[in-house]
Amino acid sequence: KCGGQSITYRELDARANALANMLADRGAAPRRIVGIALDRSIEMVVCLLAITKTGAAYLPLDTQFPENRLNYIVTNAKCDFLLTRRRLADRFANTGIRLIVLEDLPTTGQIYDRPIVVRQLDTDPVYVLYTSGSTGTPKGVKVPQQALVNFLLGINLYLKMEPDDSLLAVTT
Repeated sequence: KCGGQSITYRELDARANALANMLADRGAAPRRIVGIALDRSIEMVVCLLAITKTGAAYLPLDTQFPENRLNYIVTNAKCDFLLTRRRLADRFANTGIRLIVLEDLPTTGQIYDRPIVVRQLDTDPVYVLYTSGSTGTPKGVKVPQQALVNFLLGINLYLKMEPDDSLLAVTT
């Protein structure tokens, strides 16, 4: 649930598979970086899952950041392309980055929603985060697949989670 909307896991998976196929057709693959500039929403979760399914790393961009900071991060990270909404697209006009505007994509009913299979290395990045930059210039950190898996396994081991447990994660 998010903002009065809800989605089942089956719908989430189907929508993410459809988008992942579109992204893969546009070049999303392991060791590539796909920016995502969206407000928190179900669509954002679909996009994050879709990017992950392609094997590409996602670069989350806070839509509240100043335009010059967003442009620096997108350029510095060498994003292959950026997922966003039409109302936010102008904020990235000076980057030269290829934009994928969600409103311009076909509906999932028009797309084959098969899962895609990719080969990844443990060292491939799963996401890229930018720090605030103590020097005033943001710095990017690529988080590899193995670090995320170790984190999740460690949390599970520490909390001794059972199948019916749920966890509220408070992270960026």
